[in-house]
Amino acid sequence: MIKYLLILLLLIYGQIVSYSQNILSFDAEDITFEIQDSVFTVKGIYYFSSESEKRYSILYPFPTDSIYGKPMGIVVKYIISGETIDYKVKKDSSSISFSALIKEKTPVMISYQQHLKSNKARYILRSTNYWNKPLQQVNYKLITEPDFIIKRFSTPPDKEITLNNKKIYLWQRQNFMPTNDFENDY
Repeated sequence: MIKYLLILLLLIYGQIVSYSQNILSFDAEDITFEIQDSVFTVKGIYYFSSESEKRYSILYPFPTDSIYGKPMGIVVKYIISGETIDYKVKKDSSSISFSALIKEKTPVMISYQQHLKSNKARYILRSTNYWNKPLQQVNYKLITEPDFIIKRFSTPPDKEITLNNKKIYLWQRQNFMPTNDFENDY
């Protein structure tokens, strides 16, 4: 009886260890935003990791308020291989879902555009809370025309520069757990 109990405990322990090694982690993001001609463009590199190679389902949200058009020009691909990742758009256009093979640290690029029907651009950051841990590193860059005026930032930029006839706003954070979305009124 003790022999069977010991075997059962070892099996349970093995399952727990195996499960804990197969957890997907969202570690960092590097995103370039651009506002031009009432179109908000997002091109992000998202760094996922897992201790063992496994395919994970990932959900990526979009703002769907009436002041934003439906996402268009969506591209999802692995950065290292350049291979495109198939995705499905939710019927209400509020998100896409895709399955990605993640091993160690895997960067995935997601880009899209949305028409802006008002003077507000928004990128959803609070979904980071779903992961229950801060992002180790984030880098955000917003590019506009030099005469484009932003009236309000939800998070003031760390730096503003002009380069190649473009105005560029920069943010950099470590151990970042956002409390609000990235919103800019212009």
